[in-house]
Amino acid sequence: MQGLPILMAASPLFFGNETEILPHRGQAAFEATEVDGLQVEFQRSVDEDLLSRQEDGIEPQKPFSGKLNARLGPELHQSAARSAAESGLSLNSWICQTLEKSVA
Repeated sequence: MQGLPILMAASPLFFGNETEILPHRGQAAFEATEVDGLQVEFQRSVDEDLLSRQEDGIEPQKPFSGKLNARLGPELHQSAARSAAESGLSLNSWICQTLEKSVA
């Protein structure tokens, strides 16, 4: 499940790491002796990483949502919709396929 830490219990210590939240660093490591403490330690780990990057003048990477709003203009919008329909695709699917070909 993306965005949730991987948790492992090694009695009496709980620890985890998160590779999705901090892709620029690779992982955030945190540990606690109780489950409730994991959230506090996780947030502390993220905060420390962000502070360190700020001190080094490095902008943190933000994950992309996968949503994109584009201003096409009416003629291009109509042409794209027509091409999508001719291909038997929704406009969204056609745009995704076209972009995938373009950036590959």
